[in-house]
Amino acid sequence: MHAYRFFGLLCIASLWAISLKAQNSTEKRTLKVKVFGSTVGEMTLRKTTLDALEIFEVESRVTVGFFMRKTERYNFSRSTYLNGIFKESYLKNEENNLVTDYTAISSQNGQYLIQTDNRRSQCDGPITFTTTRMLFEEPVNVGSKIFSEFRGVYATLNSHEPGRYTVRYPNGDTFYYRYQNGRLVELETPQFIGRVRMVPVE
Repeated sequence: MHAYRFFGLLCIASLWAISLKAQNSTEKRTLKVKVFGSTVGEMTLRKTTLDALEIFEVESRVTVGFFMRKTERYNFSRSTYLNGIFKESYLKNEENNLVTDYTAISSQNGQYLIQTDNRRSQCDGPITFTTTRMLFEEPVNVGSKIFSEFRGVYATLNSHEPGRYTVRYPNGDTFYYRYQNGRLVELETPQFIGRVRMVPVE
């Protein structure tokens, strides 16, 4: 938990220093989270631009009944890009107000240092596109590999037809993305309760 707090404070301090001299521009979208056709929560996407700095925030709240028990899930992540290069991120997941896992990533000397609740690792940079960015824009000409801040690993990115992509992780989990005019209009993910579908709020 100390690494998560450290990287969170570092990000906040960096944003404060830069915001003193930058023009603030923010975009916001909301997606409905659906399971078996029923809406169980919302996901909010926020992109803030401060000169050459881009901050991508994702926040979701979901409530489901599972084996006669209500489960509330909360997720928050923030990813920071500077001059088009991924710099740092952190993510936390909560279940019924208890943190279940987190991931904190920072860049240093051309490498990314990755700290999760159960492992430390690193990978080479620079990284110019991530799975968080896929929630905000279509991954055109990105290549066949994409980095996930959520899991701290690379995944395989495939485009099957215009506007449709899959992201497959090393453990076999597969995420489905669909875009129209460069904007995400549908996301389907595997979860403990089955396939979860996310679509924009009308």
